[in-house]
Amino acid sequence: QNTEAGVYYSFDYNNIHVAVLNTNDLNDDDALSEAQIEWLKADMAASEKPWKFIALHKAIYSNGSHFDDDDVVAIRAQLLPLMNELDIDLVFQGHDHVYLRTDSMIDNKVEKNLETSTTTFNGKDYTVKEDPQGSIYVISGCSGVKVYKQKDPSLTDKLFPGAEAIADVENSVFSGIRIVGDTLYFDAYEVDTETGETTSIDSFAIHKDLSENVDTED
Repeated sequence: QNTEAGVYYSFDYNNIHVAVLNTNDLNDDDALSEAQIEWLKADMAASEKPWKFIALHKAIYSNGSHFDDDDVVAIRAQLLPLMNELDIDLVFQGHDHVYLRTDSMIDNKVEKNLETSTTTFNGKDYTVKEDPQGSIYVISGCSGVKVYKQKDPSLTDKLFPGAEAIADVENSVFSGIRIVGDTLYFDAYEVDTETGETTSIDSFAIHKDLSENVDTED
């Protein structure tokens, strides 16, 4: 790969397969290069892991400053149908220093008739998405000295449905994921960098039908 422009790669972590994309590797139309897309398709097809994640820098779904940049709009149109085709569970995003999480999305629409339940894990209550067929997008790790002012929903609503979770943050944010058997638990926290105190700002869970998968290591 062209290491001057950056690289894209993948790795396995227990029962998860993660692909890290390069949102600076673009075609003339500002979408991801054809070579990168073909690599992603082949990479995901070759994985037998039951959970599949994607990480990329420029956020497909955001209410920060870059939500309607030309390249973001092009990448959004390109990747949305592909995420569901490849059975991607979570998409981790960056670029905008905000906290945002979508519902389960299918082709730029909220998945219809998605069943939910509730459960308690490690003493905390979670709303569980029952075997979603779409992908969930989150800007999950903004840090540093910048915090962006969120855009008015009237602007972002023109391009995509409103997010399921938005948090006004003034400090750094980090997220943690725990997968136990067929259930994923997601938690996001804001951290006071002076005191180290953390505050929970979002959580949810995914229960996934793994009956067709044999690789279910925690």
